Amino acid sequence: MSTMSKLLKFLSALVAVSIGFFANDLIGFFQTSPKVSLDSYCQLSTEACAQDGVIISMNQDTAQPLQPFTLSVKWSSHQNENLMLTLQGHEMDMGTARFAIARTPSGEYQSDVLLPACTMDDMTWIGTLSDGSQSVDVAIRMAR
Repeated sequence: MSTMSKLLKFLSALVAVSIGFFANDLIGFFQTSPKVSLDSYCQLSTEACAQDGVIISMNQDTAQPLQPFTLSVKWSSHQNENLMLTLQGHEMDMGTARFAIARTPSGEYQSDVLLPACTMDDMTWIGTLSDGSQSVDVAIRMAR
């Protein structure tokens, strides 16, 4: 076997391993994922938003990274101890953030929520607020 043949085999194997290692990144780079329309989401702010009998509001109009805000929910149909808020970044992949929203003695739900920081000056977090059987789509605008 010649030296050139061995070198060619080695380079081919190196390229194949590299492509395999970076396959997910390469696929994600070339795929264009459709943007989700925010029209169906309950845009949370100080003005209460109602969706499917659930009323949700925040104590400020825009969330700030690494600064807690209070989320208040009136969910009359259930008496669960907690609701689950699940959020993901709309413009940027920030992973999934989950928060338990506890029931207060008055029967409403309320909790402080702290969103992580990101490299963008502003972005939208989208997700669901759920009691385990019913879900409401929510969006939270975050700005520095």
